Amino acid sequence: MTNIISNIDELERAVNTMYMYNLPCVRKMNSPSCPVLVKRRRCLPSSSHTDKEELSLKRQCPDNPSSTRSKKYCHLENVVEHIGGAGTEILECLNVADTLSLMNCNRFFYEKTNQNWVWDRKMDILESNKIFVSAGAKEMREIIGTKGSGNMKDVYKHASRDGNTRNYIRLNELVSRPWSFRMKEAAGAVWTKLDPWHSGGGAHQFRFLENFTVQHVQQSNDQHSKPFLPQNMTWRFISEPMDSERRPSGSYIRISFNGRDVPTYHVRRDPLNKWGFIMENCWGLFASFDLPEKGTEPLLEDSYMRLSKENQKLESLFYNNGFNSIPEGPGGLWICYWKFFKNQNQHQDQNHNAILSDVN
Repeated sequence: MTNIISNIDELERAVNTMYMYNLPCVRKMNSPSCPVLVKRRRCLPSSSHTDKEELSLKRQCPDNPSSTRSKKYCHLENVVEHIGGAGTEILECLNVADTLSLMNCNRFFYEKTNQNWVWDRKMDILESNKIFVSAGAKEMREIIGTKGSGNMKDVYKHASRDGNTRNYIRLNELVSRPWSFRMKEAAGAVWTKLDPWHSGGGAHQFRFLENFTVQHVQQSNDQHSKPFLPQNMTWRFISEPMDSERRPSGSYIRISFNGRDVPTYHVRRDPLNKWGFIMENCWGLFASFDLPEKGTEPLLEDSYMRLSKENQKLESLFYNNGFNSIPEGPGGLWICYWKFFKNQNQHQDQNHNAILSDVN
């Protein structure tokens, strides 16, 4: 915080005036987490106004059915203008929901809270707390910062909508950082014993490369874990697995180990609201952040995962029966049936021709 409040009593009067009009977006100003209060080590009394002052203020802005919304908050405009630099600290102290609430009070507060610097600082906080912030929002922010035209609140809105609704990953996001990996209990004891995460250690780290290979980049520090056996791992986007509906590109990833496809990994946003991603199939889980130790985060435990062998019956059946390639889409099963019967017929024809040649 760069601005210094020269008169804390004026700030107290402003905030308590807002309390008096029951403005919900400033109730948190009485919280010790507010930087204004922490800096001054002061608590705002809930009744710094005398009864006479309160009655006078209510007469200035009577609260009755005929009063307009802007009329109800008319006195607050004078307060914010009067405290000057402290107004900046008040806006910095409010979170996004409270800022939007204040913005809806009247035109005065709309103009105050709609300034680009307000939302630019909130974008700073967003980018420091979230893993993947929309590249489009970052470009919009850079253009506004360079040209000085545009609305920074729209940038924040774009980033928020993308982070909360998009459940598919883009190539630049997939290859931009290492991914933690662990096995699920459903994979069986043979696999979980090889996984250091299940013995209390850290998860293995992998990178998805642009050449469609997967590189193991970090071995767990757990002394009891067995070393990871190098695999020839590749990846590719697919649009429709055998057991699931079609979704946009980046929603499903098919990984192959030594030339054998494993059941498709489904992509979705992480349950911790970090705006990261997790990728899971019936036997494993990838996360775009460091996985916490086993048992410390319930939302990342197997009981909260969405996929099991029941959700991927066909693909797990193909893998368990030794198929190297798992087909895509619901039609892939019929293609496999057709190839199977074609091979059977060819085999029968060969046997028939061999018998005829022996007879002749």
